[in-house]
Amino acid sequence: MPSDKPLPIPDVHVGAFSLLEGMDEDSFGKMSEALARVGFPTRHSEVVAAVSAETELSPDSAESLIDALLSLASAVGWLGQSAATVALGSDQITGDAQRQERLVGRVRVLLQCKALALLSKAVLLGGQHERLFASAQILTDVRPIFGADVEAEPDPEGAILVHTLRIHFVRGDGSHDSFLVAMADNDIEALTTVLRRATVKSDALQASLASFGLAQVVGD
Repeated sequence: MPSDKPLPIPDVHVGAFSLLEGMDEDSFGKMSEALARVGFPTRHSEVVAAVSAETELSPDSAESLIDALLSLASAVGWLGQSAATVALGSDQITGDAQRQERLVGRVRVLLQCKALALLSKAVLLGGQHERLFASAQILTDVRPIFGADVEAEPDPEGAILVHTLRIHFVRGDGSHDSFLVAMADNDIEALTTVLRRATVKSDALQASLASFGLAQVVGD
């Protein structure tokens, strides 16, 4: 039975759901087919690219629509609802009852696509951390070494290389921040070794997942 408590559409996603409601049947069919053909392993950017390539949606519009659907899928998951019984506050999009019904029907179809279902769960599982990695940068400086008597010998007697690792992350509340770590050459070598080991372990686990027929969702 459909839920008697329609989910409100967040203001940030109203435009995306309006876009979905206004799509002609051919475009909606192509979008559904594109999502159904998504292979695994997959990632958010690949799903967006697939939808954009199969429809007349620009990459930005496709991303907005996929993000809106993932947000809704996550909310439905938290509430323990079935995708087939999702109800929306669709009067936020249109006051026409027939168009409201069409929008809800389209949403229910799309939420049952495997790609969206797995991506939304990956967002929930992968995002349950205090800090999520966003990007990294290493700044390298040359720092001169001067002798004891700079006035008598103003030229540097040597130099050292100092590397600064900047980690940019996202907090659980959505705010962004970063921290800095000073590193020497041997520290970079140690970090590189750790990352290589992580890549080897990831490759081995991906092969194991594939052998068990488990679909892998890869983070962007």
